[in-house]
Amino acid sequence: MKSPLVHAASLLVATYAVAGAQPATPAKAAATVATGTITGKVKAAKGGTTANSVVYLTGKGLPLTPLKEKAIRQKGKQFSPPVMVVTGGTAVDFPNDDRVMHNVFSLSSGNAFDLGHYKKGDSRQATFSKAGVVDIYCNIHPNMVATVLVVDNDFFVAPAADGSFSLPNVPIGTYEINVWTPNTKPVTQQIKVTAGKQKGSVDLQLPAQTERLGDHTDKQGKPYGPGISK
Repeated sequence: MKSPLVHAASLLVATYAVAGAQPATPAKAAATVATGTITGKVKAAKGGTTANSVVYLTGKGLPLTPLKEKAIRQKGKQFSPPVMVVTGGTAVDFPNDDRVMHNVFSLSSGNAFDLGHYKKGDSRQATFSKAGVVDIYCNIHPNMVATVLVVDNDFFVAPAADGSFSLPNVPIGTYEINVWTPNTKPVTQQIKVTAGKQKGSVDLQLPAQTERLGDHTDKQGKPYGPGISK
């Protein structure tokens, strides 16, 4: 892990740092493999913001490195951070910092898990293997919501405040470049990477945000019963 990429995202209207906003680390291309740098800008929808977004590549032949020491904490009956981006194969810890029990789970296809009930000071772990969006909840506290975006290679980055971004050291080839937020579907376009810095920048337009994460069921697919704690 040598060539850093910054990755972060945020949820809803407020801005949150992606857990472990440490540089992402795509495998460094061999000296004999030519690479290029993609630069561009994410444009917000009318009245919206780019603060929730992450740009990432999809395509064949790109390196994939599971990340280390990732954690989503449970504190104040909330997940912290509420959004995380990880590469496939990354294991994420879920420590309980609250005085109450929690039961972290997800029903998302390909990444479903149930960590069971556990108390303050305990931590359990889930591994995210399939690329896609994973919605995470607590079976005891319905207001607890987190989102993990699982990507299938090391090339992802959070845009700067003005929407600009850069993805260096990308092996030459043709890929799809995507921009995503927790409350929008990915926007995708094809890009051909040539050696060196690309001519011109890539513009990615975000659609209007929606309330994708509304009411949800418990881990058995049933509505939360009366008396469930918030």
